[in-house]
Amino acid sequence: GARRLDSLDAVRAALGPCEAILCLGNGPSSEDPRLSGVAFDALFRVNCSWRRRGSLTRPQVVFLGDAACLRQVEGCLFAFRTIEEEARLLTDRALHGRPGRLRYLTVERLPVFINERRWTARPTNGAVMIATAAALAPKRLVIAGMDLFQHPAGAYPGDGSTPNDYLLMHDRETELAIVDEALRRFRGEVT
Repeated sequence: GARRLDSLDAVRAALGPCEAILCLGNGPSSEDPRLSGVAFDALFRVNCSWRRRGSLTRPQVVFLGDAACLRQVEGCLFAFRTIEEEARLLTDRALHGRPGRLRYLTVERLPVFINERRWTARPTNGAVMIATAAALAPKRLVIAGMDLFQHPAGAYPGDGSTPNDYLLMHDRETELAIVDEALRRFRGEVT
């Protein structure tokens, strides 16, 4: 029941007409009221903590590394960072997931610049999301909710217990380098 999209053209076809992509992270600014006025054709989200909060909950693509998201989110295209994550998460879904069709892409299989080098830290799903969205070359790219664990309200909206910092496998410098390179290569409008 799983269908993998193996090219950027296949991802574009699955998304349909898409001139503007909103890449929305999970930081406190992801719930800024101004986002309700942002026009976009496709919403890209990271993991699935946003489901509990009820804001912008119908993404076309979800970048994930957590098997629980495969069981909790429906009606979207899933994006795995690596082939290893693809294998692990699809195996978990087969053993514990819900039945039904699944469409996905694996960024490591696509011509996205993030695959051209080894990074000093593991790229976050947010950085991978932005790099992939830029590679799809929409006319407009909107990035929001990517607070890089520097928002004074904490790591996530209404969450005072999660440390406001990267996990040991990630770091801010790698994140910024990836976002900077993605935007440097992108030829459209950036908000």
